[in-house]
Amino acid sequence: MALCVLCGLSQAACGQKGPPLAPIVYLPRPVADLAAKRVENDVVVRFTVPTLNTDGSGPADLRRIEVYAHTGPLPATTDFLKYGTLVSSIDIEEPAESNPASEEEAAADPRGPAEESVADLAVAKQGAKTVAKTGPRLTAQGWLISVREPLTEKHKELGPMPPTRPVPAPPPNPNAPTVETLETPQTVNFELPPMRFYTVVGVSRSRGRRGPYAGPLRVPLAEPLTPPEQVDVAYTESAISLTWPRQPEDAEAPPVPDPPAPAAAVPSVVAVPMSQETEGTVELYADLETEGTQDVAPPAPAPTPASAKAAAAARAAAAAAKGAAAPAPRFGYNVYDASVPDAPASSDVPAASDGPPAALAPVVPLNAALLTAPTFSDPRVEFGVERCYFIRRVELASGVPIESAPSRPICVTPADRFAPAPPKNVQAISGGAGVSLLWEANTEPDLAGYLVLRGEAPDDKLSPLTPAPIADTSFSDTTVRRGRTYVYEVVAVDKQPQPNQSAPSNRVEETIR
Repeated sequence: MALCVLCGLSQAACGQKGPPLAPIVYLPRPVADLAAKRVENDVVVRFTVPTLNTDGSGPADLRRIEVYAHTGPLPATTDFLKYGTLVSSIDIEEPAESNPASEEEAAADPRGPAEESVADLAVAKQGAKTVAKTGPRLTAQGWLISVREPLTEKHKELGPMPPTRPVPAPPPNPNAPTVETLETPQTVNFELPPMRFYTVVGVSRSRGRRGPYAGPLRVPLAEPLTPPEQVDVAYTESAISLTWPRQPEDAEAPPVPDPPAPAAAVPSVVAVPMSQETEGTVELYADLETEGTQDVAPPAPAPTPASAKAAAAARAAAAAAKGAAAPAPRFGYNVYDASVPDAPASSDVPAASDGPPAALAPVVPLNAALLTAPTFSDPRVEFGVERCYFIRRVELASGVPIESAPSRPICVTPADRFAPAPPKNVQAISGGAGVSLLWEANTEPDLAGYLVLRGEAPDDKLSPLTPAPIADTSFSDTTVRRGRTYVYEVVAVDKQPQPNQSAPSNRVEETIR
């Protein structure tokens, strides 16, 4: 009987199941490289799509990226979902290797699949519209993309805010000081522009949950500057140069002031007690002026290694402060290639095979850093290829670039009117068969060859010996006559339909004996 009871208990213990384990929830990491700028009446938000989850696994469990905006600060980034404006929802392409356990864990979750709220469904519909516009190709993880929001007058108004708990007024204090309002005539009160805040968040593919938020970024809604009215263009064989008039705001940055000189070390004064009588000493007092006495400082102590090291460090710090960079400029310029669409009206613009569609690709200026001088040099010179440019003035407000409308586009088609360099180090050697000429080769990529010119001294008129350019850097003149002195020069020509001819080389003379 006891054996049967033990068997029954053991079977009951073997068949018992424990509580279910919570499934692993993957959340995408926040976007990286988040930045914003104002371009005329648009705000452009740029970021890199994450490739990993918050736990470091990859690829990211990412269905879409949402960009929200709100005029005025919100207490928390999650408030953007309720009180902010959905600027864009970008569907993300599912990687070839996704998390294999995501679907199984979602199916095994006793709570069932995650249900999206009404707001999430609206976001999904908005994302579907975005996909319909951008075509079948979706944004891939790791891409650097940008989102553009056109601004209206309504965006300058403070957006809806979450309710706040009313704060009771403090009881009246009869001893409180009276504050009077003073009005100063001929003063101007400056009104700060409203701020619009942007935040970006990713939504997971397996559970439909939002990951960590990036931001918020604040963008001042200040009025942009006016663009330059006149732009001049010139070119050489190596660069295209743009210049335009200097604007009133383009004041030179103030020079960095030299650091103040360190105060001279005050020697320590040892006071001798008045009651002590020391023969041959001079008593020193810090607060007493005694007529006929002389203040004598004791000798400075000998420098120690520690004090010498500290002095060297102080000199190095002073030198670094003197050579410190000037503060960042507030005004400047950006130069753009006018052949690149600044804001495509349609998302059907083709994209590169390894990058985002043109509608999402960031538009970057040709200059790597903000220009503080009204000039720009473009090394992309191709003869016969048209280049067009436009310029935007830039103001940095709260660290955010605010770019003006574009200037009138300026175009130029460089033509090759530049002759090759004259051949160097021409030498003449006479022999039994005539005169041999040698010179150094030119390095121009469009070089067609060389023309050899000859004349008889003392006549300075030279005529070509070679009716067509020769490719060699040597030539033998076998038409010379004995007893005469010949003068030679070499010129280089390029491959243009009307060849550009270089200046003549050094002149050499040779007498035939």
